[in-house]
Amino acid sequence: QQSLWAESITLPVDEDDLLPSADGFVAQVREAHQGVDWLMENGAKVHIGTITVQLELMAGKGDVQELLDSNKEIQLERGLMVNELDARCHDLQALQEKVILQHNLSSEEQEQVTTYIQRDMARCQEDLEIM
Repeated sequence: QQSLWAESITLPVDEDDLLPSADGFVAQVREAHQGVDWLMENGAKVHIGTITVQLELMAGKGDVQELLDSNKEIQLERGLMVNELDARCHDLQALQEKVILQHNLSSEEQEQVTTYIQRDMARCQEDLEIM
């Protein structure tokens, strides 16, 4: 498992980086971004749990059966996270495809929204790789 080491290519994106607009589509993109943030936080908890159990097993700490049970539970959580990350990537892809249809946004604004969405997609892909 790659939980013990990963190299992040992208940095988290602040919502302030996105257009200061009340546009409904921009609001959808912001909401999707918040969903990505939530997934990253929960993914980090899963990674921490995985590493903790692995270290405790290697160190011989605690009841082995309890640790193995914890490991099974964490593996189930990892599977759920993979599904949620994959679904979020598809949602972001759908949003990206809708950007060009946003005629109320200038081409520069469309480019900014596309970049914002692509960063979140990269964050999801990176976390999927180490799940």
